[in-house]
Amino acid sequence: MQFEEDTRSGKCTCLSAQGVNKLLLIVAVCLAATTIIVIAVLIWKEFSEDKRITSATLKKSYPGYFRTEEEQLEFERKSSIYHIVKENVTSPWSCGVNCFLKNKTVSTSPRTRRSALDTTFNGCCQSNTFFISPNFKDNLFGATRELVSLDEARQFFQTGSCQFAIGCTGCTCMMSKEIDTAVVYKTGETADTAESIDDTEIDTFYFEKCCKCVNIGQ
Repeated sequence: MQFEEDTRSGKCTCLSAQGVNKLLLIVAVCLAATTIIVIAVLIWKEFSEDKRITSATLKKSYPGYFRTEEEQLEFERKSSIYHIVKENVTSPWSCGVNCFLKNKTVSTSPRTRRSALDTTFNGCCQSNTFFISPNFKDNLFGATRELVSLDEARQFFQTGSCQFAIGCTGCTCMMSKEIDTAVVYKTGETADTAESIDDTEIDTFYFEKCCKCVNIGQ
């Protein structure tokens, strides 16, 4: 009688172990199937995604870098806003400014702006601000890079010019250079050979930005 009870106990243990093994097998199969499905979806997205160099893919890959001509005109209208700053610094240097242009003294206080929206007077300096969209430019290391540019998606950069009024002794006009980033074709690729957005990258460049009237002291 005791032998029969031991036999029944052994059968129960065997059936329980088989059930656990089947459950683990089902879980493993499900995990493997899920992994395969995820990999398949990723591969499908990779190959189905449009990677041609178009205005849509450029704006998606590089948000804020590319504009149409109409978008750029609207951007320029909002790009230059000036406000008056009150005197709040005590300086040991005098800041006298005498500007002469064509033998005529030009008053510097108050300074009036010309009708051109991009012309600004800064003491002895007259600066003009404008935007350019170059196709080629030397980067910070002196290497010439070709910038990505399409008719309906171009890159625009603010720059300017600086003029120093003859006879002005109160300050010295200096032009600052600032760093901007731009989308370029990778080395070895050009606008004619590049076919994929993967053939583009970001590089850094100097642009002449701000004409400053620097007080040299008297």
